[in-house]
Amino acid sequence: MRRYHLLIVKVSSRTIHRWFQPTPSLLDDLFQEVLVKICTNEFRALRELEWRHEGTLRGLLQIVSSTVAQDYVRRCLSWSRSLHLEQQLEEFVHDREVKDLHSAVGHKILLPQLASRLAQLIPDPNRSRDIAMFLLYYGYRVTAAELARLYHLGIKTVESKLLRLTRLARVHCV
Repeated sequence: MRRYHLLIVKVSSRTIHRWFQPTPSLLDDLFQEVLVKICTNEFRALRELEWRHEGTLRGLLQIVSSTVAQDYVRRCLSWSRSLHLEQQLEEFVHDREVKDLHSAVGHKILLPQLASRLAQLIPDPNRSRDIAMFLLYYGYRVTAAELARLYHLGIKTVESKLLRLTRLARVHCV
């Protein structure tokens, strides 16, 4: 690692200098990402490397470090991952504790109305499943992990569907 640390850092720095001012902490992070990339799949890149000459390992490290740096730049400049579009998770956390009987009754009345309005808004072929997940999550306190297991989906898929429906409800219904 000591022998090739400078090489990896230089290649990473040269790759990103056009878009960002490389800082020591950023270069250390990119160095760590290069090591992770090399070590993935039980060192597959090193096992499948054809050692034709002495510079083979050096070339592999240059390619991997350049690719990791380019991925970092793409990640930062991508419109879909832009930092100004990110929203805090606390904004979408809801209070699962019902404070009093009056608000519980209002919650039980509002939730079916909200679900029927959401059903009109989403043209998804899985609309009934998504609405059912929304009702179970908000009405019966079923967790996203339990919903994922119940509907045979990934937990991230369930969370993104619930977040999308929550955003729709806030924009169009509340």
